[in-house]
Order: sequence, then C-alpha cells, then structure tokens
Amino acid sequence: MSFTGGRMARLVVTGGRKQGEFHVIMPEGMSIGRLPTSGLCLVDERVSRQHARIERREDGWHVIDLGSMNGTKVNGVAVADHLLVSGDRLSIGTHSLLFEDEATAQVVVAEGRPLVPGDGTVVKSLAQISALMKPGVVSGPAALEKSNNTLRTLYEVGKALLSTSGLSGLLNLIMDQVFKALPAQRGFLLLIDPRTGELMPSVVRTNEPGYEGGVTISRTITDAVIKDRVSVLTGDAATDPRFQSGESVIMFGIRSALCAPLWSDEEIIGVIYIDTRNDAYSFTEDDLDLLTAMANQAAIGILNARLAEKARREAEQRNRLARYHSPAVVEHILRECEDEAELLAASEKEVTVLFSDIKGFTSISEKLTPTEVSELLNEYFTKMTDIVFEFGGSLDKYIGDAVMALFGAPFAGEEDAVNAVRAAVKMQAVLNKKPAGLEGLSVRIGINTGVVVAGNIGSPRRMDYTVIGDAVNVAQRLESIAKPGQVLIGGSTYERVKDRFLLNEIGRQHVKGKDEEVVIYEVLG
Repeated sequence: MSFTGGRMARLVVTGGRKQGEFHVIMPEGMSIGRLPTSGLCLVDERVSRQHARIERREDGWHVIDLGSMNGTKVNGVAVADHLLVSGDRLSIGTHSLLFEDEATAQVVVAEGRPLVPGDGTVVKSLAQISALMKPGVVSGPAALEKSNNTLRTLYEVGKALLSTSGLSGLLNLIMDQVFKALPAQRGFLLLIDPRTGELMPSVVRTNEPGYEGGVTISRTITDAVIKDRVSVLTGDAATDPRFQSGESVIMFGIRSALCAPLWSDEEIIGVIYIDTRNDAYSFTEDDLDLLTAMANQAAIGILNARLAEKARREAEQRNRLARYHSPAVVEHILRECEDEAELLAASEKEVTVLFSDIKGFTSISEKLTPTEVSELLNEYFTKMTDIVFEFGGSLDKYIGDAVMALFGAPFAGEEDAVNAVRAAVKMQAVLNKKPAGLEGLSVRIGINTGVVVAGNIGSPRRMDYTVIGDAVNVAQRLESIAKPGQVLIGGSTYERVKDRFLLNEIGRQHVKGKDEEVVIYEVLG
C-alpha cells in the first residue's frame, strides 16, 4: 500500500488521567512515555520514561514496547512488537488507548438505495455458491477449468492461513491472498464488533499510489450481504446508485465492485469489499464465486485465530491466578469477570485473615543446609496452601516461614470465617500426623475477621493482591501469642463460627498495636 505524508493514524486515550485524540505522523511515528519530550506524554507512575513507540512499516502500523517495567498490552495481551489494526485497544500503565488507522476510518457504511438485481448487478446466495463448490456438479471443459482454478486458489489460501499465527497478521494475509487471486485495486475487510454489532474496518489495502481515499459503502448492500447471506457484484459501479452514497465512486472512477460475506456455516462475522477503476476489466460472476469461497476460508481462519487468542489469554490468566487462588475462585473469575483489573482493584471488603507460623523455625534452620531449608519450606508450603485452596481460600503471601491466607477475597461467601477455621483445624491435624519430611514441625495459627482494603496494592514496579487494615494486624498478633499446635481466633470470628466449633474463651488480652483489649478464643475442635 502506498502512503503519502500527513496524518495516517491516531490514538484515542479513553481511560486514565489523560483524555483526547493524538495523531501519529508518518514517517516520524510517535513515542509514548513519562518523559515530557514524548510524542504522547502519560504522567503515570506505571508508565516508564520511554515506554513504547508507534511506527509505520511496510505491512502496517506497529506498537513496540521499549523494555518498559510494566509492559504494553494489546487487547489484554502483553506484546513486544505487534502489528496493529483499527479497533485495537492498548493498555499502557493505567491508560487505555484506542488505535485507529485513519485509512480504515475513511471507510463509512451509510444508508443506500434498495438492492435490486439487474442493470449490471448480480446477487448470489451463499446456498447457490456452496452448491457450485460441491463435487459432482462440474460439467464441460470450461466448468472443469474454473473448478480446478478455484481449488488451486483455495488450496493456496488455506496453506497461507495455516502458516500465520495471530489475528492481526492473519487479517492482512487474507487481503494479500484476495489481491493475489483477483484484479482488485482497492480492498476493505470489515468485521462485526462482537460487543456492539457494528461493522468496523479492520484492513484497508490498495495497490496504486494516490488511491487511498475514503469510500462510502452502502449499508443496504452490507445489510443484505450479512442478513440475507448473499454476495453482490456490480459490473459498473459508476452507474449503480447503490455504490454512490458518497463521492468516492465518482472521485476515483470505480468501474466494478464485489462484496462478499465472511461466513462459516451459519455464522457471518463481517464482509470483504473490493473494487477496481480499470476500464479494461469488470468483475465477473466467476470472480464473485471465487471471492465468496475465499471469504469462507478466511472466516474459518479468523474464528480459529480468535479462539486461539482467547485460549492463550485464558491460559495465561489461569496460570497467574492459580498461584494465589483456589481452583474454584479461579474458575469463578474466568467465568464471571470480564475485567480482571476491575475485580482486583482496591476496595473495602469483609475478610477473614489466617496467619500460620512454624514454631522455632530459626532453631530448626540452623541445623540444616540452605538446600534442606528450601526443601522443607517447599514441602510445608505445598501442604498448607493445598489446605487453604481446599476450603476456598486465597494465598496472600509467604512471609519467611509464615503463611498468610484470605477467606472472602476476592469473592465473599457465606461461610468464609467457618472455612478459615476449618482450614486451620486441618492444618494442625495434618502436622500432628508427622508427615514425611515435616516431622517435628509445630505451627501456631491466628484468625481474625473484619473490614479491610483488599485489592492490587504496591508500586509501579510490583503490584500484588493483598489486604490491609486493623483486622489483618489483629490476626497476626493472635498468631504471635498462640502456643504450638494452637488455633486462636478473635471476637469477630467467634461470632460467625460459635455454633460450628468447640471453642474455649481464653479472655481479654492486650495485643501489640491495639489500645483496647481483644477477646481471644481457642479452637478445640
């Protein structure tokens, strides 16, 4: 595609402290970062001084992460160097940016006149074209040659699609194959936005300098292509009123045009439109059949690429979440939450906090080699974390030889306090059996319930999901005064579990950091 100077792309900042539209100049591109000299300066602690860059290459616009501390994401996936298409959403720090290729933004779908076959316009249903693609319907040398040509083209298209990974690259490759197979001078690939249902330009392609101008495509035609499952050919666009909703047909002298749905079985996900202003050539019905068949293969490739990207994102998300949350919580997040960042944002919650600590671990570790200490802790943490997950808790962190666990964050349940105590009782029971590798270990456990701030908390260099508040401090103090093998709970937890466990009131005690005495109970069973 040939480009001239001037504004060819733009970034629309839709989320974060800075709002507005910022145009990307070609060939200079645009730098993004915290430095005031950046083309797009984002004053945000999570944005690096030189964070990313948008630049134009032969195959389109790319975003390049410049080794930033917190990374650059496109549509929720971390990238290093990524080919952009219109509609891609970039996440840089706390900012959300919408990328728009101005060439694709010039494609407008507008109201048009009714679609009536005749006068050089051909309308074919997908059923008709599918019948032609089936074996056993070829008769005569000409039909046989056409069938062979179509099969050869579709084979090449299928082979090319299999060689490409990633949706952005796939969309551009589809247009490459269309231009290779058909004498088009300009083409547009438009996809239906799954969220809004709107038809959005994804790829614009021309093979002639000075032919990048905007085009208005008749909504009547695109609606018919999508809803009626048909493909459309006009042999003379200059005289066809349906292709003249805007001035582009007249301005560029478009001679002939094709529009076919991107279809797979019953699903239609967009359209491909191509045109030419070559007076010596007008698209034929054979061209229409071929484009429609190619659009079928393209749609299958796009759907597979979308599924692969979704699966990859879910796998990455699952692996990340599984480090801290029980399988049930992970499944809940994946099933119910569209925006993980919003779910994990800091907010007030009632949470039950559990602290467990190995009694006399310093003395134990002095008798072991560093390797033996790490093996001991790995075995201990594995067993304790499995118990936390078994009762629906989340791992907050390991602190030396201590485990901090949460019940009620990020999701609250009716029995969070009960489950925390159940987990503590099982921890003690497991260690009392003196499992291999953990003989002689004894832990003390403190549990407390209260309102805390829970969410992603930390610095731009590192964010962790954790909780802060007085309830957390009390739980830690209870653990520190517990005896080996003992589980102590605070009064707020007692009120939520008193009918479910055998408890003994120890009495009121001062704990470090609290002016008032705390009522303490021991869990006996």
